[in-house]
Amino acid sequence: MNATAPRRSRAALVPAVLCLAALATLGFPGCPEDVTGPTKGGSSSGLTMSNLWPNDDGRFWRYMTYSRPLEPELFEYLPPNSTVPEITLGAARALLAQPVTVWGGVTEQYQFQMQFVGMMTTNSGVTAQNLLESYPDIVLSVASLTGSAFPERLRDRIAEARPDLRARLGRPGADETGNARGWAASPLFIHGYAWSKTTARIGTYGDVDTLLAWKFLESNIHPGHTFRHQLVPSLASGIWLLASIERVVAVDLPDGVRASNALEVLYVVDYGVGVAVDAMGNVTGQYRQFDYGKVVYVPGVGPVSDIERRMAFLGANMTRGIHELELRLLDTGLAPVMLAGARQSR
Repeated sequence: MNATAPRRSRAALVPAVLCLAALATLGFPGCPEDVTGPTKGGSSSGLTMSNLWPNDDGRFWRYMTYSRPLEPELFEYLPPNSTVPEITLGAARALLAQPVTVWGGVTEQYQFQMQFVGMMTTNSGVTAQNLLESYPDIVLSVASLTGSAFPERLRDRIAEARPDLRARLGRPGADETGNARGWAASPLFIHGYAWSKTTARIGTYGDVDTLLAWKFLESNIHPGHTFRHQLVPSLASGIWLLASIERVVAVDLPDGVRASNALEVLYVVDYGVGVAVDAMGNVTGQYRQFDYGKVVYVPGVGPVSDIERRMAFLGANMTRGIHELELRLLDTGLAPVMLAGARQSR
């Protein structure tokens, strides 16, 4: 059975307009295992897990975001009751190396910003640093596509990939326009909310339970190191974040400086096995949906770029996704908190 991959989600967003200050002089704080807030220590130029994401209060990152719908690809489901292959880091790596075609030649541009603003406590009772998200050139409304916090966006994305889990997740999935409260417009692989750095890892907490909800990095940052982190285990099984430390690369920073020891990290979100059904609810096929992409981190600076391809499918064949989100750092540094009217979406 051949079918075009499911409907694409698109966000109508205002073009970006402003570019603020140039790259500031950068330092970083460390954070011991039992401390939720930032502390001083270390070198800003050494390649360590802690240096790859500075977390002093007031530090911000502002990115230009490029949101692109991709050309649909034919997709063939696997028969019911068949074994659906795993998605591997190697397969995602190969897909990421393949070019994609922008559907209709349309690319939307807008700014995305994160800033550390004190501490916060999640709905599940975990206290951690508040990494605030905002959209400096977009006026947010209650119904805005970018108005939900990361824990909600993640559950919306899972609900879109796995309709069978929507009731358990408490999320409805996409609306009649194909949008699901902002997951298509906002990044997954770098994000804000209840952010935590220990000697072992960097990640974020959510609102469902007190377990680490997302893991960006582990202390082993040597190329070739991989890790797996289960997502929303209190609500579902078989949904995983996969990561691989790929290589050390050289990148140009917004102030013209060339960083020679940036770290490239590959990420995959495996949403598990889903089923296609007919109008009567009969299972007609099986598939696996996944997102994949890479983030580049610079010591003493933090994440400088992120590329994410969403809604890729694995069945009898594999697709490259129907949406691509790319973030490029515009500027970063220290600024008064609540920069540009930032607020944490809830």
